[in-house]
Amino acid sequence: MRLVLTVATIPVLGLIIPKPGSAENEAKNPDQRRRVKRLAVFAPRPKYSRNWPEGSGIFRAYIDKVTGHVIRVEVIKSTGYKILDDSGVECFQHWRFKSGIASHVDIPLTFSHRQNFVP
Repeated sequence: MRLVLTVATIPVLGLIIPKPGSAENEAKNPDQRRRVKRLAVFAPRPKYSRNWPEGSGIFRAYIDKVTGHVIRVEVIKSTGYKILDDSGVECFQHWRFKSGIASHVDIPLTFSHRQNFVP
C-alpha cells in the first residue's frame, strides 16, 4: 500500500465565465466547458503538505482583461481551513489567462489525501 498525496483540482474544467443571465447554463454546457478549459495559459498547482487537512472550496480570480494576469483572488466558499484557503489564494494569484476573455472566473478546488493500492 502506498499513500499518494493529491491536490485534486478542477480549476480549468470548472471555470465559469459570468455573462448576464447565462453563467449557470454555460457551466452545464459541455461545449462551453471545453472552450473555458483553454482560457488558462499558466496554472500551477497549489502547495499541499502530507499533514494538512482535506477540504474543498471555491475561489474567484479577478483578471486584468488586457494582460490576462490575476489581479486579485477571493474565497467564495472556504475549504474550512485557513491553511488550505491561503494555499489556494496564493496559487491562483500566479495563474495567467488569455487576455480579453473574462473579468473573473470561479475555480473549484479540492485538497485530498488519496490512497492508491499497488499490487
